[in-house]
Amino acid sequence: MPPQDPRFLPPTPFQRLVSTHAASVCADACVAASLAGSLFFAQPTNAARGDILLFLLLTMAPFSIVAPVMGPALDRIKGGRRLMVVGACLGRALLCLAMAQFITKPSPEGLIVYPLAFGVLVLQKTYAVARAALVPALVDDESELVKANSRLALISLIASMVGGAPALLLQWIFDASWSLVLAMLVFAVATALALKIPRTQVVQDEAEQRLESEELSQPSILLAGSAMAVIRIAVGVMVFLSAFSFKDDKI
Repeated sequence: MPPQDPRFLPPTPFQRLVSTHAASVCADACVAASLAGSLFFAQPTNAARGDILLFLLLTMAPFSIVAPVMGPALDRIKGGRRLMVVGACLGRALLCLAMAQFITKPSPEGLIVYPLAFGVLVLQKTYAVARAALVPALVDDESELVKANSRLALISLIASMVGGAPALLLQWIFDASWSLVLAMLVFAVATALALKIPRTQVVQDEAEQRLESEELSQPSILLAGSAMAVIRIAVGVMVFLSAFSFKDDKI
């Protein structure tokens, strides 16, 4: 029997994750464009400083909420990684639909957008943790992990540009609520794609869990994590500084 054409083979579990990740990143870019254009750059620079500081704090807070509880929960629940990916995409779709109702309204109703945006960010970090934990279970060999993670990083870069452009266009033609509705629709697509990812479960004994905990507590790991946090903060500050400089015609 001649070998089957690979173009007509069903998607592998990892390919299903790649499709889900592309849709999720596109939707995240839609949300970022909506919030940037409506909450920050639509205001005078001085008036937007408080909102920017609040936004930066909101982006950091989810790590303190997600990190302590996600790892153990993902390991204990059968299919927990897949379930978390599905739940994070579905939850963000519902929150974007809610934000679309309030994003253009003045205070005090407009302030509801901030806790909703915080919920989106928490679910975004939840998705990131679950997706990273799901990758080793979906590749055929541990030697493919580097290649798989590189592919996901490339997809993130491309999808963020693809998702941000139509969101900005919708916001320019109509308003931010339209771009949030677009984000909701793309998150719904990501949810449907995530449901097709096969269930996985990783069983670790106490010795493996203790060894993993000791490795993650090494000074080199903690130092590298702290360095990455500082870099991310610096990048965030530079992005907002550059954007407002362009807005005020200082560059």
